[in-house]
Amino acid sequence: MADLPKARWPIRRGQYDRTAANIRSEHSEGFLFFTTEQRAIGELMLTWETVTDTGTRIPHVLGYASFTKRFRDDPDFRGWFTPVDSGMELVARGDHRRLIEIQHALVALIDALDPKRKYTVGYDLAPMDLQPSE
Repeated sequence: MADLPKARWPIRRGQYDRTAANIRSEHSEGFLFFTTEQRAIGELMLTWETVTDTGTRIPHVLGYASFTKRFRDDPDFRGWFTPVDSGMELVARGDHRRLIEIQHALVALIDALDPKRKYTVGYDLAPMDLQPSE
């Protein structure tokens, strides 16, 4: 990861690494996308328009309606989202541990990014209790 400007990114690299590490756990089989998978999905979400006069390429991000149509109609595209399907199967069976771990990691990230609650004032950012699944 490149060095991030301090003025725009108040989180320290060590804080980010600890938060990211907390996202991976023994319950990581659902809702987990590795970096390479995230990049691949990002690539698939872009289309490029080439301006004929200049040859300049302009990126366009797939909108929600186009995304849902492609997700529904293109099995190869939908295949990249298998971790969501796996996670939803766990949730459907009553296993919420992974979602709670993700929520804890997001709260930790928000704590690191906005420790004085300048941008998150008024939001309930308490970590959820992890109660055993039945």
